[in-house]
Amino acid sequence: MEEEFTEAGRLVLTGSSLTELISYMTSAPFPATPFNLLRVLTQEAGIPLARAREVLTLVDQDLEFAEGHDDVEREWDAIAGPYRTGQV
Repeated sequence: MEEEFTEAGRLVLTGSSLTELISYMTSAPFPATPFNLLRVLTQEAGIPLARAREVLTLVDQDLEFAEGHDDVEREWDAIAGPYRTGQV
């Protein structure tokens, strides 16, 4: 199962959309939960917890897009983008 977490982190770092990441997580053998999303973002993609928690505002408990966010993917790119390019 560790390989699946590593793969999810690779998806983050290679530019996958949040939709693609969540889709992968729902098909992986680990539960697709907000806690596991945080694990992927912090442990596998190296995003600090404070920034990773911002992603949780974009989704609900079922990892569906939360209401009130007009452009979730744009917000996702703003959060994950700097970690993809090594700018932080």
